[in-house]
Parts: sequence; C-alpha cells; structure tokens
Amino acid sequence: MIPRHPIVDTGPFFDFLLSRFSQEIRTPSLLNGLRYLNTDFKIKSIQWYFSVAKPITTSPHVIAEIHQHAQKQLEHKSYTEAFWKFAQIELNELGLKEQLVEL
Repeated sequence: MIPRHPIVDTGPFFDFLLSRFSQEIRTPSLLNGLRYLNTDFKIKSIQWYFSVAKPITTSPHVIAEIHQHAQKQLEHKSYTEAFWKFAQIELNELGLKEQLVEL
C-alpha cells in the first residue's frame, strides 16, 4: 500500500518544485543542480507519488529553506520571482499543509 499524506523535507521537496518549474518554463539546464531527483525516473516517480499522496505536509522551516535554495540556485531575480509564483500554484495543488512538529 502507498503511504498517504507524507511529511516532506527540504531536499526532495525543493528538487520536486525545481523540476516542475524547469518543465513549465522549458529550461532543462535548471535540473543540473538537483541532488535527490537526478534522473528522469526519479523525477517522474516523485511527481506521480505526490499526485496520489495528497495532502503533503511540511514545516514552515522547510519552506524557508526552499526559499534559500531557490535564491542560490536561481541566480536571476526574475527566475526566483517566477519560481515562487509557480511554486504557490504547485503547493496548492498538492494540498500543502504546514504544521509545526512537536518534540
């Protein structure tokens, strides 16, 4: 059985968003810096998984780290702004829920 409602950490989540953004703006060179989704198979697998495992849960800290990664990876300010506009749509489609994790 496929686990539903995953809690997603920064690395794979950023790679997912960047891969989707790269597809959207047709700029495959953005994929050069991916650490976790470094093959087409891995990209397609996580895209499929996230489409069926909604909602995705993460923490506000993860979103802040994704912002930092985007600023480093996307050197041009126009790319960074476009990335966040795109990411907001993607996150809504994933049913993102930000939750604080109690220790």
